[in-house]
Amino acid sequence: NLAFLDSGLVECVYTDQIGSNDRFQHEMHHQRPHRDFIHPGNIKHPGRTSVIGQRFCRRAPGGGKQVARGKLTDPVGRAMVEDFFSAYMKEEAHGKPRLVEAKGETAFSDQKRKMISIINLASVRDLERVLGKPIEPTRFRANIMIDGIEAWSEFNWIGKNVTCGSAGLIVEERTGRCPAINVNPMSGERDENLVKTLHEGFGHTDMGIFAKVTEAGTFAVDDTLNVTD
Repeated sequence: NLAFLDSGLVECVYTDQIGSNDRFQHEMHHQRPHRDFIHPGNIKHPGRTSVIGQRFCRRAPGGGKQVARGKLTDPVGRAMVEDFFSAYMKEEAHGKPRLVEAKGETAFSDQKRKMISIINLASVRDLERVLGKPIEPTRFRANIMIDGIEAWSEFNWIGKNVTCGSAGLIVEERTGRCPAINVNPMSGERDENLVKTLHEGFGHTDMGIFAKVTEAGTFAVDDTLNVTD
């Protein structure tokens, strides 16, 4: 049950709890719980993972030597990747990892619907204040980062329409966070417990909001995001 996220790239390995690719394709028409995937939040030492074209590369934590490599479209390469994760994860994998692919419009996401993630940098700075040290905003894997509003005021946008560039969106919900945000995106190390910090400092574990696209369009850095009732 695996999904690695690093620099916006997602690779997926499923365990024998699902089985064949055909069964996987059927299962992915429905929402799968987050725990069914291995991701940076539930690995003791995530390290760095990258995909170049159709090739997989895994490096040891701290930018060390390459420890696994395989061509994802080749049966032998796929088997090498599966064997690596099986040995690396041991009992954490909860079964034999299996590298699979999802075709068509299937996306590996912890959301049932296709959403845009928006992060308010002022909220990140307020979390930094409580933590007492800087936080890399990319931990929160946002599609859009905004600035210039009060911390946490984005939570008041639920149910409101927003425009960004020529695109239109409606804000659906706050973004509840999982242990994946505890992983440093630069080093691949789990070096903070930001879920705990959010809960202890603010009484919730949310950071950011999810919005659904209502009008297709484009936007760019330095565009203004406007909120309407």
